[in-house]
Amino acid sequence: MKKFKVLALVLAAVMLMGMFAACNGGHNRKIVGKWVEVEDNGEGDTYTFARNGKGSVSGDGMSGDMTWSTEKDVLTMTLSICGMTETQEVRFKISGKIMTWYDIEDGSLVGTLKKK
Repeated sequence: MKKFKVLALVLAAVMLMGMFAACNGGHNRKIVGKWVEVEDNGEGDTYTFARNGKGSVSGDGMSGDMTWSTEKDVLTMTLSICGMTETQEVRFKISGKIMTWYDIEDGSLVGTLKKK
């Protein structure tokens, strides 16, 4: 009987870990793909998010590499363009094929992207 209880506890722990991983992975699955920034005069920069936390950004005749991750509703991107590296954090919300980015400190709108 004691072995059964230990086995049940181990199985419950494994299931809980899987549920937590699935919850965090939900944002990642929604972000994966190609997104184009929506601007008043048309389309802006293009962001490509790969499943492995890597990607690229291109626009205005320039392109670069990117690494990215999410933690709850915060998207962290490290962009490397023309030998310069910059890390940017934004709060994000995805609704259908629209992703909006907000400033972490004051909540103001940073940008809107549409999934291609």
